[in-house]
Amino acid sequence: MNYRRIYFILGCLFLIFTGIGIAISFGAGEFRIMQIYPPTMISVICICNGYLAPQMAKQDERTTFIRQKGMFYSYFAIIFYLILLMSLIYFNILVISALHAVMLITFLVVSTVFISMVVVSKIY
Repeated sequence: MNYRRIYFILGCLFLIFTGIGIAISFGAGEFRIMQIYPPTMISVICICNGYLAPQMAKQDERTTFIRQKGMFYSYFAIIFYLILLMSLIYFNILVISALHAVMLITFLVVSTVFISMVVVSKIY
């Protein structure tokens, strides 16, 4: 139970860091979205782990099922992200650097995996 609170507190702290980063970026007059990805990704991980901590502490069939289904749904979401990003870059709709593309994909993959596990645990 204490882990749950710690995860939520850490998630909220990283959300605050994200907000401060956005405010500083706008205050400086140059918005850099690449600096927003890591704290946002960590806050998503912490908040999702805060929700999943009591359920994942048990090693039973339901926990295994949630992990498997979460990864299964994430796989299709990741394929969709990659196809969409490839199409946008190929048709010059989105012009970004390779580093930015990798950071964006990493952010989307990690967030999708954890959020899908939360959704699956809510459904089942």
